[in-house]
This record gives sequence, structure tokens and C-alpha cells, in this order.
Amino acid sequence: MNKITLIKLKQFISKYDTYILFAFLLICTIGPIMFIKLVESDEIWNFHNIQKIYNGFEIYKEANIIITPLFFNIGVLFCNLFGLSLLTFKLYNLFLISTLIVLIYKFFINLKISKLKSLIYSLIIYIPTIYIGTGGANYNILVSIFFLIGLQISINESKFKSKALTLLQSIIIFLIFLTKHNVTLYYILGLTMSEVFLCKSSYKILLKSIITKVAIAIIFIISYLIILYFNGSLYDFINYTVLGIPEFSNNFFVEIDAIVSIGIMCIIVLVSLMTLFYKNNSINISDEMKSNIVKLMTFGVCMEFMAYPIVNLYHSITGAYIIFILGFYLFDIIFAGYLDKFKKYLKILVSLILIALIIYSGYNLISYFSFIISDKSEKIEIYEYTIVTKELKEKITYINNYIKYKESLGINVVIFSGHAGVYMLPLGKSNGSMDLPFLGNMGKNGEEEMIKKLDSLKNTEILIVRDEDKLFWQESRIIRKHIIENYKFTRTNRRF
Repeated sequence: MNKITLIKLKQFISKYDTYILFAFLLICTIGPIMFIKLVESDEIWNFHNIQKIYNGFEIYKEANIIITPLFFNIGVLFCNLFGLSLLTFKLYNLFLISTLIVLIYKFFINLKISKLKSLIYSLIIYIPTIYIGTGGANYNILVSIFFLIGLQISINESKFKSKALTLLQSIIIFLIFLTKHNVTLYYILGLTMSEVFLCKSSYKILLKSIITKVAIAIIFIISYLIILYFNGSLYDFINYTVLGIPEFSNNFFVEIDAIVSIGIMCIIVLVSLMTLFYKNNSINISDEMKSNIVKLMTFGVCMEFMAYPIVNLYHSITGAYIIFILGFYLFDIIFAGYLDKFKKYLKILVSLILIALIIYSGYNLISYFSFIISDKSEKIEIYEYTIVTKELKEKITYINNYIKYKESLGINVVIFSGHAGVYMLPLGKSNGSMDLPFLGNMGKNGEEEMIKKLDSLKNTEILIVRDEDKLFWQESRIIRKHIIENYKFTRTNRRF
């Protein structure tokens, strides 16, 4: 390759770096998310709800979604474009992850960090995101995207006119509400705290600005609620997304891995505070940098509340993207003088990271295709190109045939379990909240109301997991006990 060609290649990469990175991330993420065996998980539960909406079942009435619907509506759009299948849902996952990391990359550049270092930092953040991606497309990634866009607008507020800035932030608040309603409060809190700490005008003007942004967002929200009212879904929306929160909060638990993760974030926040107040001639921190640190810190801390009440590694990571950005921003500020001297080694480092990611993705992709073309791979239409084991295929086929047989006799079958989704998806059916009867997923007084619903069923056979130790930890033992003690036992099968 001659020198002129090399220069043109560098210019091309520099000009289209965002698109190239997006394409690279798509390719690198395919392997890890495809080489996952089909199991009952968030991926199945979220996709099942998307299938319900796609098939015409009413959201909230016939699909017990406990958050606002934007994530699911976009999922339906993907299915309309590419067909209803789990593969399409995985494509949706690819799009969300790649978009998030590209936004983070652009965020670093906006913080006046070189493209080379921005790429390194973004790829390091991408590594734990691969772990998140293996759990399937998720609304937490989508809401993180909107959170980042809103923070980006806040950091660049000097580039906007006052009215435009107010409107943009109101739209972001509304989009966050439509994606995961409880995160709206965290975003408003982060926005308010950052503006209070950096206030240069009177607090009266500041208060008016915040109230205006929130008021416009509330107008958007009320408009959405009016639409739900005329669709006859308003009560069901409130029941599942608001009235079930107290019961959902009872699911609170903390994993050790999450404690370590949150501990690291606390250290980053502590270093941020020290950086703001510590004076050192060797570290030049401008007022703009201090403003950026304050905003990253306030938004980041508030975003981490997303981990509550299920504080595991998965949720702590999805809530930590802004803290990750803050950590690398501080690292870049503190060691800027040293990093610039080692540009050659930074290029080697980014090359090694890219090669490692390609090898990792390639290994997963080869393993995936090896399984798909082998005799071990089983095919079910809606799970086409997904890794389905022979054992699971036999269970799904058996249960589906059993349900069809009972329906031919006029008997409805309800799989009352968190395991229901994997069996119901091939049938394209919905039993509403009985498909995912987790605590907090059943609305107000969930256990009591669910028992009433079950008692009112006619000509219905209820399947429950045979072994209690196979229940998901969020499933109600009280409802299970009621079913066993009050309903007529008929038979057992392979799983229920």
C-alpha cells in the first residue's frame, strides 16, 4: 500500500468513523448474542410481549407489561420490517447495543478527547455491554440511550437558544417516560441537581426554567394518557405500571458482584469531588471541565438508581454508563500530559482490543454455526436460527400438542409460570398476566387479585411447575399453595 493510498484510507476512516464503528459493533456483537441457548429469560419475556402486541392483543389488558411501551412498540416495528421471529428481536438487540456505544464514542469526542482515546474508552465500555447483550434486547439500554442524549444536550446547552433547549429537554423527559416511566424521576433529579450546582443566575430564574421543562413534558404525558383513556387501557396501564410498584419493591435484593461494581462507581464519584476542589499546577482543569464533571457526576449518580430494586451485576452495569464515561474523563484529564506522549502505544492498544474483539466474536460465531448445522440443532419456526436443544424441542412440542388437544375438547390450558413464554410463543397465544405471574407484574394487590382471577376461570386446566425448587425467585408461593390446595389435581407431565 503506497503512501497516497494510506493517507486516503486514513481520511476516509476519519470522515466516516461513526459509521465504521457502528458496522464493526454490529459484526462483533452478532457472535455473542447468537451463541446463546434458548432459555426462559428476559429475552423470551420481552419478546413474548412484543409478539402479543404484534398479533393484536391489547397492551396492558392482555400483556402484563409493567413499564411504558416505547421499547415494545419499536420492537413491533422491527417485526413489521423483518418478520416476527426471535432472530428479529436479536437484530433489535444489535441495533440498541451498537447505537449506545457509538453515542458514548461521540460523547467522548464532544468532551474534547481525541478520537483515538475516545475509541479506546468506548471499546472498554463495550466489553461489559456484551454481557448485557447476551440477555437480549432490553428497555434499560434504550432508556440509557435517551439519558445520554439528554446529558449531551445539557453539556452543549450554550449551542442552543433558550426555548429550543427547554423543548429538547422536555422531549427527552417524555421519551424517557415512554421507555421506563420510573427513570423519568431520576433524569429530572439529575438535570435539576446539575443546574442547581452550576447556577450562575438567580434561583428564581433557575426554578422557572426547570418547572417549564417539566410542565411541557407533563403536557406530552397527559396527551399520551388521554389516548390510553379513549382506548380503554388507562386503568390497566396505571394498575400494572404504578399500583404494582409496592409489590415489585418487595423483590429487593443485592448481589455481591453488584456491590463491587457500585463500590468502584463510588470511588469514581469521590475522585470527581476531589478533582473539583483539589488544586495542582500540573493538572490544568478549566471551568468547562469542572462543569462537565458536575453534570456527569449528578446525572451518573441518579442514573445508577435504575439498578433498584434488583441490584445485580446486570442492572448495576446498565445504570452505570455515565459513571463509566466520568471515570474515563477524569482519567484523561489527570493523565492527559502522559497519554499524549504515548500515542504510538495507544494505537497498538486499540489494535489489540479490536483484534481481541474480532477473535472473541469470531469464535462465538463459528461455534454458533457449527451447532446450527449439526444434528444437535432443532428447528421451531419462531425460534428459527436460534440454538434450541433436542431436549427443549421435545418439551415444547409435547406441551404445545397437549394444549392443542385440550383446546379441541373445549378446555383452555394456562401455563401459570415464568416458564410459560417459551411454550406460548410458538402458539402465538396470550393468557395475559398469567403468562408471567411475578410479584409486581400482577398489578395492585397482585397475589390476592390473581387468586380471584384463577378462581373465576371456567373449563380451564392450569399447569404449574412440578418441583417448587424450579420456580423463579419472583414467583408467588402463596398463589402456588392456593392452586395446589383448592383445585383438582389431574396429572403430571414432563415439566408441569
